[in-house]
Amino acid sequence: MAATSTGATELKDALAGLHRLATIATADVPGDVPSLIAGAFHRQFREEMPSLHDHTEAYEATTGATADKLLARLAELPPLEPNAQLLLDRAHSILTSGPPLSMNVELADGEELPVALHTLLQGTLWAIVGQQTAPDTPSPLWFLCKKTLFTHSVATRDAEHVTMTHSFAPPTFFMTYAGRLLACGGNGAGYTGLVDRRSAVPEFGRVSVPPVIALHTSHTSCLALTARGLFGWGENTDGELGLGDRRNTPPTRVAFPHAPAVCRVERALPVWHGDRLSTRVLMGTQFWGWAIISTPGGVVAAGILPEKLRRPGAPRSVFTPVIGMPSGVRPSSFVETRDFLLLMDSEAGRALWCGADTAGRLGGDGGQMGLTDAPVVPDHVWVSNNSIVLAQGRQLVWTGEPGPLPRVLSDPADPPHITLPADVTAVYLSTSMWCFVRSRGVDLWSHEVGTDNVQQWSSPAALVEIRSDVDSHWICLNGVWHGVGSNFRGRLGVRVDADFVYSPTPVIKIPPVLDMLLGAAVDRQRFSGHWYMLT
Repeated sequence: MAATSTGATELKDALAGLHRLATIATADVPGDVPSLIAGAFHRQFREEMPSLHDHTEAYEATTGATADKLLARLAELPPLEPNAQLLLDRAHSILTSGPPLSMNVELADGEELPVALHTLLQGTLWAIVGQQTAPDTPSPLWFLCKKTLFTHSVATRDAEHVTMTHSFAPPTFFMTYAGRLLACGGNGAGYTGLVDRRSAVPEFGRVSVPPVIALHTSHTSCLALTARGLFGWGENTDGELGLGDRRNTPPTRVAFPHAPAVCRVERALPVWHGDRLSTRVLMGTQFWGWAIISTPGGVVAAGILPEKLRRPGAPRSVFTPVIGMPSGVRPSSFVETRDFLLLMDSEAGRALWCGADTAGRLGGDGGQMGLTDAPVVPDHVWVSNNSIVLAQGRQLVWTGEPGPLPRVLSDPADPPHITLPADVTAVYLSTSMWCFVRSRGVDLWSHEVGTDNVQQWSSPAALVEIRSDVDSHWICLNGVWHGVGSNFRGRLGVRVDADFVYSPTPVIKIPPVLDMLLGAAVDRQRFSGHWYMLT
């Protein structure tokens, strides 16, 4: 029977006394018993628990306070209203059996986990809390209990981060953990995949797709490999998502009606194993929107690609089989220019290129060429707007117009190539300069873009490093900086008035551009930037 109004004053005093007693007696007991008693007081009387102003009285009233005394006092209380009694019962349970801990819950035979926040799967808990606060920052919400803190710690360590950059919009940020995909940032063309019309979303939200195995992005579109197959969203201007149109689209499942072999593979997959449909996904990131997907049923492509990669008349806004792809080749990486494409399969040890065969440089007849084996499987690739240079060992092979070709060293064979001398330890390539670093000195070829002028320069000086900004270069020789290349408005900082400097010339004053470049780290590893290291 609930407490009557006639005893309300006595009951208030009793609950206030219990609250004071619990504050002392349960200081070292896991679980917040005083808050439960204060909550019961509020539910019973619709009032807040009175503040404890007289600390002397509180101490005297709780001298000798113990959890056993608190239990005895709880047992003496009359029944409260049901919703208030519920909190007192929970306090009693904590004092007798301990609180329901959020980690390492031990279950007896046949016992199931209680339905509670702390018993959710770790990934589910991360997604729930992450939508209320930034999942990668130490928000107070992550400190609710041990489970939430542990979830945050593990997710911070193990989550995968992907950043999609755009030319005229803020970047879009993705975070994936335990199959849950969250997104925020630039959303101009639905880049985030969220149901949100704002051009930029400041807080993380969950993307409504099945559990994500891998996320692939271009500058404008996304393809997510999930447990239920491929889902695409984004700008889709060039039809690269293969959804049958070229409109902005929210997350949508990708189908393959024009690739029967892929459809058969997909239908045979077990439920919730749609990620087995794709082994590799490539998306164009620079010039055009396109996607190439490797599946057990063959390689398919959509978007703007060299015309001979698909059958004549095939629509570009749907995935169709790639023509001429050798059996067993599944492209794992690529290099693209505006005119042609290089596809590489690291496992099969194959490199294939296709596209506009300028003057027959790819080994074709000068027109559009389908997939053809490249002359070498490259260790390193350098690309500009209209050329690709492949490096394998001491061989440099190129197609297109890679700028300052050291013609005196090139082999007249087709395709053109260079065999690097034995004493060359590194090569630096750019559109306006090639530099060979030798064991004793430097050979350099400079080229003014837009002209046929190429000049060679050699020095026995030791090259320390190179910094570049477009067509302006600074070379450190024996500890002294020299400028070479574009000198528009004196940007090289040398005592030369010409707009282009062909020979490295000492810098008389460090220019602002070089000062900025010197503050940035330069990675000279084998696969970075313009460097190709042979030792």
